[in-house]
Amino acid sequence: MSEDVYIALANTDTGFLIAPAGCGKTEAIVKSVTDYCNGKQLILTHTNAGVGALLKRFKRFNTPSTKYHIETISGWALNWIKRYPGLANYRGQLPLPQNNEWQQVYVAAKILLNKEFIKQVIRNSYTGIIIDEYQDCSEPMHNLVVGLKDILPCRILGDPLQGIFGFNEELIDWNRVEQDFVNNLGILDTPYRWINAGNRALGEWLIRVRTSFKQGTLPTFDGTLVHHEKPDATRKNARIQQLCLQLEGSLCVIGPKYGNLSAALATTLINIGLRWIEPNDLPILKKLLKIISSDQNKAAKAKSAFDFIEVTHASLGDKKVFVRDILKGTLTQPRERQKKAMFIEHPNGYSHELLIQLLSYLSVNRIKCKRLESVNYLERILETHKEENTPIMELFEGELLKRKFNGAKRPRRCIGTTLLLKGLEFDHAIILYNPNDEAWSNHKDLYVAITRGAKSVYIISS
Repeated sequence: MSEDVYIALANTDTGFLIAPAGCGKTEAIVKSVTDYCNGKQLILTHTNAGVGALLKRFKRFNTPSTKYHIETISGWALNWIKRYPGLANYRGQLPLPQNNEWQQVYVAAKILLNKEFIKQVIRNSYTGIIIDEYQDCSEPMHNLVVGLKDILPCRILGDPLQGIFGFNEELIDWNRVEQDFVNNLGILDTPYRWINAGNRALGEWLIRVRTSFKQGTLPTFDGTLVHHEKPDATRKNARIQQLCLQLEGSLCVIGPKYGNLSAALATTLINIGLRWIEPNDLPILKKLLKIISSDQNKAAKAKSAFDFIEVTHASLGDKKVFVRDILKGTLTQPRERQKKAMFIEHPNGYSHELLIQLLSYLSVNRIKCKRLESVNYLERILETHKEENTPIMELFEGELLKRKFNGAKRPRRCIGTTLLLKGLEFDHAIILYNPNDEAWSNHKDLYVAITRGAKSVYIISS
């Protein structure tokens, strides 16, 4: 059956393959390209994590690099726009569009596909196109891909049950996808993720209950390998901490798509070694940088810096008053050597140099950092600004561009949302689920969360 699917994926001019989580989607792409495709395939996906997973698998198979080229859909479209912004009628920001401009990028890239010389370059470069994680496409993305389908054979893989993105744009309806790509190439239904983890029964159960999730109803967890618990509210945080300490190997604690964990729970988990997965656009850092690079007064910058430090660190403890007052410029000379040295150098409150020193001071004094990426980027941006005098927001946009297209290393034990952990695999998943919380959106979010854990899954319900 698998070989038939690989052959169909390689040889069909247009078609779609249903690919549930953990059922060999990456393997299908790699085997199809390596063994059955002629020429070079353009392979597009949504995230840098997806690009990395495909590259790693191709290298494991010793597939010649002449057989594939892999990019994110956004990266591929943007590269064309940067070359021909005028021809594309693109009016957004470059080199990195604002969040609300990405849909314009796809519309503009579709315009370029109408140019004959662009079509010829694509035909000269590739013999076919394969697109991964198709359930995450917005309508402008889908229209762009349909344009590509008119140029070269184009096959897609996706799972409508994992379509949970859709920020400013609705995701493309899967019925429309099937109409436009016509040929149903089948479904991958061997749960390799769980078989490889020695937990085949859980994987097979997840395949069986897909029908319930599709119908928008929760399956029963009684008598299954999913541990469903409803601890008393006063014991919930302690139970989550206990599980994190007890379970060995990679682990994720998953909160809802649009929600946040309580500050107390987050602090507890950070203190036992978990790391927070941050959104790609680092919104907390962006908010700070906009203020400290503006013409606002020193008091506004001091407040913004203090708010940032409080959010990014687990608990300031007895350092809180010192940090607040030295930023405000209201500190009286302290006796402690480290504090005194900073006070003498910065008696008048906020400056970029003071903020850098405070972050170092907190690190030296072992104040746990919850948002390590934001703090690391802040330090790098301010140091570069001091050395080169490059505008702060320009440096931030450059760092975001590198982060978007180079990817961020994911920690083995972490805290995140369904959106940020989608596509990743862990030994254990602990899901903080509240069926009455609109932040969970729908049953697709829970399906995505459950399929992250290969060895065990715990649902801690409120």
